[in-house]
Amino acid sequence: MGNKKMSTIIMSGGTSGLGRQALLALSSNPVHVILLARNEERAAAVRQEVEQAHQTKGSVIPCDMSSMSSVHDALLCIVNQAEPIDVLVNNAAINTPERQVTADGFETMFATNFLAPFIITQGFLKAVGYGNDPRIINVGGPIKRKPDIDDLNSRQGFAQMAAFESSKAALGLYTAYLHRTLQEENSSVSITGFYPGIMRSNLSSGFKGLIGIGERLIRHTLPGPEESGRFLAKLITTPNLSSQYPGLMYNNNGQEIDVPNADDYALQEALIRRANDMAAPWML
Repeated sequence: MGNKKMSTIIMSGGTSGLGRQALLALSSNPVHVILLARNEERAAAVRQEVEQAHQTKGSVIPCDMSSMSSVHDALLCIVNQAEPIDVLVNNAAINTPERQVTADGFETMFATNFLAPFIITQGFLKAVGYGNDPRIINVGGPIKRKPDIDDLNSRQGFAQMAAFESSKAALGLYTAYLHRTLQEENSSVSITGFYPGIMRSNLSSGFKGLIGIGERLIRHTLPGPEESGRFLAKLITTPNLSSQYPGLMYNNNGQEIDVPNADDYALQEALIRRANDMAAPWML
């Protein structure tokens, strides 16, 4: 972000793994980092690390991404700060072996991995003031599975991998939808998907059954989150991101990758309609 005096970054999922590594790899340009975090103690420790590493300002806003009321309250805190936001990074994700239902009635992975970032992003677009060169970065992957719009909460049958992929595929479809519509509207806001690849993480270690056994067997051979964290930091800080990375999604080598169903506008719009209905009580 060049020589700007201050840029404000909001990140979910910044207390460990990829998010933490990205924050530690930020350039030395002054930034204000706002962590949305459920574990406030761990977030406070990362905030201190970031402040010491970069001489930056850090803040923590309590936010349980599986609770839509908590997400709504976090958004209100952001709005009440009356501070322009330069970067929103939707990085938080969860992986559960059994079907769990939140207090709001949503399957936990769907709530955390898609519905919460949907509400936060819509709030960013509609109610939060933009800084210079505003951007949204959604962390996901090129998932081929199409979410079942009529069963986003996996009520008709739950399989861990299918439910996880469905939740992340929904985020990818939402990213594709915004990438297209923001360009059509000539918006100053850009959006970029980031695929960090397979790496050692709490997310990958959450799989059970044969997939979990396979992950544990090869875990020692998988890279840590450092390399992907460095490229995510680059996406956060690169000036005029959409001119240098105009595509929909990039991997940690800076290569543009294809996103399945990126051209399925009907599926995207059906998902957005359903998400708006589900999220309505907690939207700003």
